[in-house]
Amino acid sequence: MLLADPNQFSPSIRTYEVNDWGTEVALSDAIDTLIAPIGERNFDLYEGLDGEVTKA
Repeated sequence: MLLADPNQFSPSIRTYEVNDWGTEVALSDAIDTLIAPIGERNFDLYEGLDGEVTKA
């Protein structure tokens, strides 16, 4: 879950796992979690490595 605060003076994004609102996770970890299924779903076209999706 990403929570965005669009405050013009101090914007921020906070990320949490949906089933664990008590523990904040790093944005990079959240993005890696989102990218991994793309490579798994299209394993013959794409691969995900270190948070980057590239053509296989």
